[in-house]
Amino acid sequence: MDSNVIARRCFEVTKPEDEDWRREEIKGQLPAEQIRGELGKALEYNKVVVVSGGTGSGKSTQLPQFILDDWREWKIERPEDAPEEEPLNLEVGITVEVEYEEVWYACEVLEVAEDRSTIFAKYFDGGDEEPDIDVKTRVRKARPAWARTVPRIVVTQPRRIAAISLAQRVAWERFAEVGGEIGHSIRGDTIMPNSDTGTVEFCTVGTLLRRVVNDPLLGRYNVVILDEVHERDLMTDFLLILMREVVAKRPDLRLVLMSATLDVQTFVNYLPGCHVLEVPSGTRYPVEEIHLDDPFFADFQETESLLMSEASAREATGFEQRGGGLHEFGVGDAATASEEKEELVQEVSALLEDDEMQRAWGAYSDSVLGGDRDPAQHTPHALRSFLSHVGNEQGGQDEEEEVEQEPPSAVLAEQIQQLSSFSDEIRQAWTEYRSEREGNESPQEWESSELLAFLAKQGIRPWKVERASWEVTSSSLWWGSENNDITFLKLVEATILKVVPEMLEVPADDEFGVGAVLCFLPGWAEIKLLADRLEGSSDADNLWVLRLHSMVTRDEQQQIFEPAPEGKVKVILGTNIAESSVTINDVRVVVDAGLHREVSYDPKRRMSSLETVWICQSNAVQRKGRAGRVRAGRVFRLYSREQFESVPWRPAPEMQRCNLSQTCLQTIALGRDPREFLANAPDPPAVALVEAAMAELTAIDAIRDGVPPQMLPVGQVLCRMPLEPLLGRAMILGSLFGIPQMTAALLAVSSGRSPFLMPPDKRNQAKEARKEYCPWSDTVASLRALMEFERIYQERGEYAAKSWSEYFFINFQRMMGFSRIKFQLLLDVQRSGLLGAADSEGMDPEEWVGEAEDWEGGGFPDTSESDGAIFEAQEGGVGMEKREWLEELRTSDREVEDERLLIGILCAAYPTNIAVREQSSHKKHKTPSGAMAIIDPRSVNSNIRSSQDEQESATLPSPSWWVYSTLRMHNSQLNMQDTTLVSGWHVALFGGLRAREEPSLELDGWIGVQGNSDEANSLVVHLREEIRQALIWVAIATSWDRVAQAATSRSKALFRVLAKSLVLQKPAEEDLQYLRDWQLPELEEGAATLQAAEEEEREEVEERLWKKTVVELKVLLREMNAKVSGRKAELVERCADCLMYGSEDSGEAVEEFKEELSFA
Repeated sequence: MDSNVIARRCFEVTKPEDEDWRREEIKGQLPAEQIRGELGKALEYNKVVVVSGGTGSGKSTQLPQFILDDWREWKIERPEDAPEEEPLNLEVGITVEVEYEEVWYACEVLEVAEDRSTIFAKYFDGGDEEPDIDVKTRVRKARPAWARTVPRIVVTQPRRIAAISLAQRVAWERFAEVGGEIGHSIRGDTIMPNSDTGTVEFCTVGTLLRRVVNDPLLGRYNVVILDEVHERDLMTDFLLILMREVVAKRPDLRLVLMSATLDVQTFVNYLPGCHVLEVPSGTRYPVEEIHLDDPFFADFQETESLLMSEASAREATGFEQRGGGLHEFGVGDAATASEEKEELVQEVSALLEDDEMQRAWGAYSDSVLGGDRDPAQHTPHALRSFLSHVGNEQGGQDEEEEVEQEPPSAVLAEQIQQLSSFSDEIRQAWTEYRSEREGNESPQEWESSELLAFLAKQGIRPWKVERASWEVTSSSLWWGSENNDITFLKLVEATILKVVPEMLEVPADDEFGVGAVLCFLPGWAEIKLLADRLEGSSDADNLWVLRLHSMVTRDEQQQIFEPAPEGKVKVILGTNIAESSVTINDVRVVVDAGLHREVSYDPKRRMSSLETVWICQSNAVQRKGRAGRVRAGRVFRLYSREQFESVPWRPAPEMQRCNLSQTCLQTIALGRDPREFLANAPDPPAVALVEAAMAELTAIDAIRDGVPPQMLPVGQVLCRMPLEPLLGRAMILGSLFGIPQMTAALLAVSSGRSPFLMPPDKRNQAKEARKEYCPWSDTVASLRALMEFERIYQERGEYAAKSWSEYFFINFQRMMGFSRIKFQLLLDVQRSGLLGAADSEGMDPEEWVGEAEDWEGGGFPDTSESDGAIFEAQEGGVGMEKREWLEELRTSDREVEDERLLIGILCAAYPTNIAVREQSSHKKHKTPSGAMAIIDPRSVNSNIRSSQDEQESATLPSPSWWVYSTLRMHNSQLNMQDTTLVSGWHVALFGGLRAREEPSLELDGWIGVQGNSDEANSLVVHLREEIRQALIWVAIATSWDRVAQAATSRSKALFRVLAKSLVLQKPAEEDLQYLRDWQLPELEEGAATLQAAEEEEREEVEERLWKKTVVELKVLLREMNAKVSGRKAELVERCADCLMYGSEDSGEAVEEFKEELSFA
């Protein structure tokens, strides 16, 4: 495309009296309507537009419709200094535009007159042909193909539920159904839009990222809208990096970023020149803020203890009392509180001389500080938060544009330290490099050039980012625990029950009804527990309790938009998804617990944890904005004003606090170096996070590190799976062992979310019920329960499965979720080429409904005649009948097939999450970092020790080895969650990422492996190498390499022998004989290792190639010196030709490709 051309779209705002396809009750009712004209002008002249506005302003539903309805024809504008456009050159076969009745149509030129005054052309639209078309009056040069398209709009959402509900809502507003102009695309549930006049597609961020891999320039869309960008989740930041590059290459593409907060400075800095629009934010009616230290809560018995816990937690975490009654982090050499406040007031006042800063201050003070515009009336923390909010934390100084320079020595030294901790080779090289240098200075004091020289020798790209673009603020951990979270939930319950009678006093003829209560809770466990308490309370008849969470069905999720039954108040219990992703119009009261779940990751200890943390100020403002849409509202904040002022304005981006191994793998799949690519993020991650991820990928043979890193066959398979690389490798291993279904189930339940319920009043009963499934593994207990649940569901039906779940303290919805995850994993493994279609047959839980055959008259004993008597403890033991019937549903022998082998696969999934208990009577375990941890009190293993149970301790060896899913810090004590007792053989064969064989086998630098004999030690070393090589061969075999397929067949036979040995059974003689006789296949000179037409029909070869991404196809073609440009269909056809019949350009290219595969 001509780089001098600027593609400009003329948007014409549809007048209300014209064709506005929306419902009458929608037109002009939402604040977003006020920027419709500005949006059109902004999109006409700008490639990137940032739209900010409060929750409920209509951004998510109305803006995509405005763009769809106001779309008009492209105009091509050329700058004054651009060279003149070339004249029309008429030739047979070219595309031109022909005027017919004042409309221009694209046509193909079939003939050109000798004098070139007329042409004979065929219309693309309809296929009609027309002769003698006058060139001078009716023919013009055709516009580019992209300029002739209708609007194709894609809108990303961070959550599945938001993508689906928004698509349904927008379709409803347009008197349509999902599948016409409006569609949605999420994993496992896609209804694509289909309309000739334009489409809007709502999808998750992950869905669009997968499409970027296949279509790097996103050619199918001309407007991309990224919604909820303020949440700064990992995939959204990753997509932002890509979109900044795509926008620069496509003059016709428009990128719209939508944020529900006024915090747009980060995006303005990241995308220079973007246009900013602000939707009038704030509630349409006043919303009263009521905090825990206000009189409303004075009479609650829980208030005093919660306020004391708050204060104690702030003091324990480093806060000290400062001027103005505000707690701040202590800072050495700080000025007095009054001096500091005076400086901050002067600083803010100086900024307010700028009109734009005045508007920002006004918006901030209205939404956060209660509306007082005088800086002197606010605390230092509030003023500093504002300065951070506008990106001027460093005293408002104008930052000059940074020039590229050498990274600081401290950053490079940190990178080398991280590399050394993950690689024995680099550690040795670094030791030698330091010994050769004169002087005793620390590496942080070296010249950057010296450290860069070392990295260059190792083939590692230096990390060029010193810090994030804004100061990272970590979230504050909540002080709650298993014991006092009931106190917290009791206060939530009491608050709801106190406001409901007031809401019911609304007059009967009120057009908005009694309204709804929206309660923000940290997670599903709290939602479930509070719902049970409310539904069992004395006021239950006045409540319509709804749960807003992915664990409930879609029908129940949609109920939140419906009015409550007469005489009831709708009470919605949700998580932070309700902050911005979903708008509920009739909310009058918001109950804000002030908490949410947040993932954190420590790369040095390889420790991921899901913590309950305090929300930031921006989250609190968002939650407040859910009320006051139809009448005045109230927000009850179950935390004090001091607590609100002590938390940061915004949370750290997810990219700076999570494991980046999957992100780095996807980056390499795009042909990029993660160290360079992720440094271009709006707020780049720390060097330790990136180096830990690269070390992990190198250790599992997914990549070969260097400049740039190279994708290896194992990595190519892993990047096609929606799993963390270690879990994906475990899935491949399960396929090699021939148990893909059980492996998928194991990985589904090992996510850290237990299906077992723990009601506070029945904790001991629930724990014993869990132990009945497995007394030595939380994960295996969940796996056995899942297998039993699926059997009952398929044999007896949904009603029986629900009754069984309730009786045995099992979460029915979570079990259904596990089954769906298991099925989706099997489909993903099939697409990667590791499995056939038969391996997932009957696994789709959506197909189970209605499948259960009659048993003795139905899926559950008929109760229609007995009026529910079967469920009542009446005379004659009828109550026992149900208990006995439910007990019959349980399997006497719950051990699943190949269970001991699955424990090995669990070790492979969490190879670094291994701990050892030296003495069976002790409670503490040594973890890889050297820290001591205990088993989580909720675990089935929490009481395994000799002092309590001699019989149990007799089966617990000393030392004992354990695998856990996560470590969590609780009350200054590390807790291991989801623990499983494993054998020494499991650890020796499947544990650890790094193995050193001399002088004896050592895993990850701390686990020594010593067998009873030299033969045992040698066997372990050889079996670990066999497992490593098998993963590589099976990855290559997905490309139909004959040698790899033969090697994979041998590996599978070996694994069958190993599987029998691990479960103490005798291997099959045919497998042993196969291994004795096996030889690497010999190929005649010039023969292709890849299967050709005589073994696989061309249609099947092309079908498999279609499963590969465009990037993977181009890699194959580039390796064979073939042309790599063109659409995917062309790449597939060309690739099939090369693989089956040899390269287009060189006969040696295929041989080189074969050698590379064999070497890998």
